[in-house]
Amino acid sequence: MKAQNTEDIITWHVDVTHDGVPDMIEVDIALAKSEAPTGNEETIRVYSGKTGEKIWTGHADTIQIGWNGFYIYTEPKTGKAYLVNWRPTMYQGIGNFRYHVFSLSEQGNIITLAEEGIDFRVDQIANDKAEKERLQQYINRLNYYLKNGYILLDTDQGKVRFSKMGEPTRVLYDIGNLG
Repeated sequence: MKAQNTEDIITWHVDVTHDGVPDMIEVDIALAKSEAPTGNEETIRVYSGKTGEKIWTGHADTIQIGWNGFYIYTEPKTGKAYLVNWRPTMYQGIGNFRYHVFSLSEQGNIITLAEEGIDFRVDQIANDKAEKERLQQYINRLNYYLKNGYILLDTDQGKVRFSKMGEPTRVLYDIGNLG
């Protein structure tokens, strides 16, 4: 796995198609910071290592409805790389957290390794020990993927974060401020 950093675009070379050829992932930092996103911008683009064709895109921006996280996860036992999409949504005391860990076929089809979501009310987390433990177990499973990876682009809370070459994620999710 290697990355090249410029001011606006970070390029990673990672085999997310598991075909033995590194694919190219472009992360458009400037577009993610854009003041007027439509929700359709391609802030993450994956190109086939074999054909050079674009096979998948993702979107994250700093406007609240665009908060999103994309990571590269490397499976410790096999060394295979996967994409992780982490979507922590909070609104009016309701939490809706989702993550999806996947690889891609050469045609760009998504091949799911893991996918999980949890819905909760913040007041329940603050007052119900079992509900808080259920959320903490979910976060522990999510953090397993995050701690074994790199941030491609994360815009949670409107802040743009990304990893640079050789700098693992080291940003894990914590429910400490929920109750």
